[in-house]
Amino acid sequence: MKLIRFFLAVAVIAVMFISVACEYVFIEPVTYTVSGEVKFSTDVAPVLNRECITCHNGNHSSGLDLRTDYSYASLQANNCVTAPAATSILIVHINADHHSDGITGEENAKMVSWIDAAAPNN
Repeated sequence: MKLIRFFLAVAVIAVMFISVACEYVFIEPVTYTVSGEVKFSTDVAPVLNRECITCHNGNHSSGLDLRTDYSYASLQANNCVTAPAATSILIVHINADHHSDGITGEENAKMVSWIDAAAPNN
């Protein structure tokens, strides 16, 4: 009987330590403010070229070709950049972790801003 009480006491103490040691930390999401005009040629295309052309290089089954000379026309032809950006195919795929670990929050925010500005070819 003493052994059962001992193990029960140890279990109670362990639960107390575990419950005190666990701490809930809320991390605020980071938001990025984009100032100025976002350009496809300098802000969007280089990111797509760096992060996406391994697969989307003209040989992908989706038909999406994101190589520099073809990316704008391909995004338009495949309806990937229709506003609002939050529901555009491009942003949905990026935010769904579509092999886009290298795209920073700031780059994502620039792409959103560019799409919301009607995705100009600038």
